[in-house]
Amino acid sequence: MSFNEKELLELIYDVGRVEMELEEVEKILSNDNANLMDDLSLDSFLMVELIVEIETTFDIEFDMNDLNINKLKIYGNLKQFIKDNMLND
Repeated sequence: MSFNEKELLELIYDVGRVEMELEEVEKILSNDNANLMDDLSLDSFLMVELIVEIETTFDIEFDMNDLNINKLKIYGNLKQFIKDNMLND
């Protein structure tokens, strides 16, 4: 399976129950420095739910030692983490 950024964007939109149009979310997340918690108002519970959905969707596992929400809440870090873990499988 290869990384599909559109799929990740839609997952963030769906799981985050974001109160804006998908196109606006895509615009915000076109910046890899976007903060999912600040810019899209995801709380810590939604971040955990997002991580669970990412594991299922992209067939990867987050190691408990890698679960640094302060790092993974940055969109570019999250994307890179997914790509790196997909390559390691």
